[in-house]
Amino acid sequence: MIFGHLHREEVSVVIISLLLGHESIETTMKYISVSESEKRQAQQKATYLGKISEETKRLECLNREKEDLIAQINELSRQNELLLERVRRLRT
Repeated sequence: MIFGHLHREEVSVVIISLLLGHESIETTMKYISVSESEKRQAQQKATYLGKISEETKRLECLNREKEDLIAQINELSRQNELLLERVRRLRT
């Protein structure tokens, strides 16, 4: 079936449904069969994307921690400058 072939070529089910004139995607899905290989590939892709999502969250957390540390360092540096200025004033 040509529409099953389009689906395997990663044409959206929504597009195929429109081409067939179906009112719902569920109707289109009745005519599109998914092989075990395609199911495995989809599962592998979902697992991979899940790992990327977890890694992205971890990196975002590390980035926030880094930004917090930079802010703390900047504040300590500012406080250090104020203390040095006080010491200079006391010496004069």
